[in-house]
Amino acid sequence: MEERISSSFGCNEKVCIQTDQIYDSCRSKECIECLRVFLTETGQEVVDRAIDVKCRKAEVIWIFPNVEPLTFNRGYYTVDLTYFFRLTLEVYTGVSRPVTVEGLASFNKKVVLFGSEGSAKIFTSKYKEDSFDPQLWQKTNMPKAVVEAGVTNKRIIINFKIKEQIIMKKILTVEGMQCEHCKASVEKALSAVAGVSSAKVDLGKKTATVTLSGEVSDAALTEAVAATGFQVTGITEKKGLFDK
Repeated sequence: MEERISSSFGCNEKVCIQTDQIYDSCRSKECIECLRVFLTETGQEVVDRAIDVKCRKAEVIWIFPNVEPLTFNRGYYTVDLTYFFRLTLEVYTGVSRPVTVEGLASFNKKVVLFGSEGSAKIFTSKYKEDSFDPQLWQKTNMPKAVVEAGVTNKRIIINFKIKEQIIMKKILTVEGMQCEHCKASVEKALSAVAGVSSAKVDLGKKTATVTLSGEVSDAALTEAVAATGFQVTGITEKKGLFDK
């Protein structure tokens, strides 16, 4: 996207702004009824004695999306979504004030959106001071799902988008690993870091490769490895499409 920028000094310059492309989207309002609520043991005991239960508040706490291609319609994808809610209930057990109980519930929904054929490629570099810039490769037009959800007046508003998918991996050079126990310890520690979808250690190369599902800092990965008694001496990044 090309944009003309005007400064306060009277200079006009053209700049290029690269943004994620949104291929398709939809908006939906859901009326959810007969939703099963999972309570704690104590909360369940209170509800078992109730003469009336009212839902005071519903909050979306997590959405798990899964994108799969439609084999019979090229360029289109199914987006399977699992919503997780925190519900605040008012439980009336008699003439006294209601007891507040919290529980969890889930809800599934599927939509079909266009996500392109994924044929374009982009080659970029990332600036690194006093060294060669790391070279990055990514294939654009491969989709990922972005979901926006909110609850207003007990209505759940859902907005779906299909955007390009960028898979990132970081390769850590780790000193001190010598056995399968070391390998398992490092893999477990890295997999526990928020934003890491998988971790795999290569003892021969003295490396640990992590696949990321979100933004994860080098410091967070380094601290996770240090907690197992080993030292990270270097981290490199890769972007693009990889075998999972």
